[in-house]
Amino acid sequence: MRRFSHSWQNLRTKLGFDRIPRRRHSARRGRRAKLETLESRTLLAADVYTVTTLADVTDPNDGLTSVREALAAADTDGSTTDNDVVRFDPALFTGGTATLNLSDQGSDGIADELPVASDVTIEGPGADLLSISGGDEARVFHVGSGVTATISGVTIRDGMANAGAGVFVSANSDLTVDSAVVTENSTLTHASPDHGGGFYIQAGGSLTVNNSEISHNEAVFGGGIATSETYQALGTAQLHVTGSTISGNRATGVGGGIRNRNAVDFLVENSTISNNVSEASNGVGGISVTTDSVSGSLLSVTSVVKQSTIAKNVGGNGSGSVGGIISYTGPLQLINTVVADNELSDQTPADARGYFDPVASKSNLIEADYGIVTGLQDGSDGNMVGTSGAPIDAQLLPLGSYGGSMQTHALS
Repeated sequence: MRRFSHSWQNLRTKLGFDRIPRRRHSARRGRRAKLETLESRTLLAADVYTVTTLADVTDPNDGLTSVREALAAADTDGSTTDNDVVRFDPALFTGGTATLNLSDQGSDGIADELPVASDVTIEGPGADLLSISGGDEARVFHVGSGVTATISGVTIRDGMANAGAGVFVSANSDLTVDSAVVTENSTLTHASPDHGGGFYIQAGGSLTVNNSEISHNEAVFGGGIATSETYQALGTAQLHVTGSTISGNRATGVGGGIRNRNAVDFLVENSTISNNVSEASNGVGGISVTTDSVSGSLLSVTSVVKQSTIAKNVGGNGSGSVGGIISYTGPLQLINTVVADNELSDQTPADARGYFDPVASKSNLIEADYGIVTGLQDGSDGNMVGTSGAPIDAQLLPLGSYGGSMQTHALS
């Protein structure tokens, strides 16, 4: 084991676990704010639709409102951009946790997904109180093109589709998911399995995940989240994950946790990527980042992983495999991040490999690099980089609750 003279307290501070509050400066005296007249604007009023039944029905005569009916009403109320709100009657949860099972809306006997076709905020009562299930027959949510939507306070589970079994984010749409759980969704049971067990983001689409859990989803590529591989004139996907835990997801191809290819704006911050598995021979267990070339030049993208923990992930055992994180081509910015206890399927320590930004990548602990690692040098810019022959023990505790809202790996 490699030893260092500094204490674990210094290590915690360097990696961002302990922060010194920034001093607030008092406002300057002698200057007065100047008020200016703004141009007149017309604000569209938002309608609020309250769901009063957990049955997935469409019946205008039953005196009840289902979530499907509420979403349809928001779509047909005269404007697609007035930010309608869908809420759930608290009386639905007086008995505790409830599940809304999607049902067949046609005649094929197979459940149908929930379409999000206009700008809307879906406010659930809490992910511990409401689950919306695809019943292993249907995708749960499909966010349509051009839509801006927010989904919070629900568990999205048991979805099945060829891509985006939990949630499909269409081109030119913008989805924010907050305080939610996305779990047990799969593309592998579909006749043509593909990307994104939990989420799939089409080229031009945008997904922001805050304070959420993405767990136990599975797909060919991107068990938890996958972005579109395709570079199009309309742009590439955008993905931000903040304050979240991505764990226990599985890919038969690349990217057990996240498979990001060509996202123009990719950010993982203050998050934990743990216990994800890639079963491909050249698989990547935690995070896979690829940037393609167009006309001989790499696409202009920004890829950042900061103040996060990537641990206990398992990759394949081929020459291109890694357990934790890989940046295949373009330079990834890795900042204040612990990458440790990741391995190949044969238990070889393999935490990081690939191309990292040598200027921006600072204050990281890499327990054991594997293969080619450029831009991260042991002892430079606060980086500590071990090898498979001389790993650095990060002394991580098991994935669990250590006082925050999400599970993570604390330092022992």
